[in-house]
Amino acid sequence: MPKAPKTTAGAKAKRTTATKDAAKPAKGKNASSKAPEKAQAPRGRGRPSKAEAEDEDEDDGEPTSMGFKDVKTAQFTIDSLKDRSLTAQRTHINAYMQRAKTHANPTKGMKAAVAVFEKWLKVDYPAARGELRASGFKPMVPKDTVAKLSATFDAEGVGGLAREFADFYPALKSRARLSAQLVDPDDIDQGDWETVRYEQLAKLLPPGKEDPRTWGAGELWDDEGAPTREHLELLAWAWSPLPMRTVIHKIDAFLAEEEGEEA
Repeated sequence: MPKAPKTTAGAKAKRTTATKDAAKPAKGKNASSKAPEKAQAPRGRGRPSKAEAEDEDEDDGEPTSMGFKDVKTAQFTIDSLKDRSLTAQRTHINAYMQRAKTHANPTKGMKAAVAVFEKWLKVDYPAARGELRASGFKPMVPKDTVAKLSATFDAEGVGGLAREFADFYPALKSRARLSAQLVDPDDIDQGDWETVRYEQLAKLLPPGKEDPRTWGAGELWDDEGAPTREHLELLAWAWSPLPMRTVIHKIDAFLAEEEGEEA
């Protein structure tokens, strides 16, 4: 097989010179005057994020939906929840605050919104809880005890929202919260059952009557041991001023006697 011709020293020199010349920038009228483009700064090193750009272009209009965009939106969120129970308010406001804190691109507006939410949770919420009567009328009468009184409610004419609640409450799942149950799922303005229950009990019960010592003989139980009409209204809302053990024992005794008479 024939060997390739040897490269001479002159050829090597020409090739090296050509390579070096190609690497040099061109000169003269045919050379491009356009400067090379600078590399874009990576996000977080001089280049604003999309959220930051939106924050700078933020309009001054009033918020129309709940969220955590800025102070106005945070306050709008709090105001929009004021008709819900305190439990529901705390759940939602805390959720919005956590979303703002963990946002991938937090803005100055979001950080300011977090401060608004934190103030409500640390100051306003405890103050509102302290104003509740009978700690929000808790504890509640057990579900099975309320369910046992269904026929008695009907016989004594307990109706309206109280009767509706007396059916709804015993059927509620064990881990479900009243604060998460809307009275009308299609109308949030009607509030949740925890709010409605508290408001109705506050109307039924004069101030100071949360204390069992303020009730006289015959006001809660009649001479035969049956709950009075006034007491039944409270029991339909799953509450009694008496200790729960006493309530359960007396109601079981009353129902057992009624069953014995029917037999």
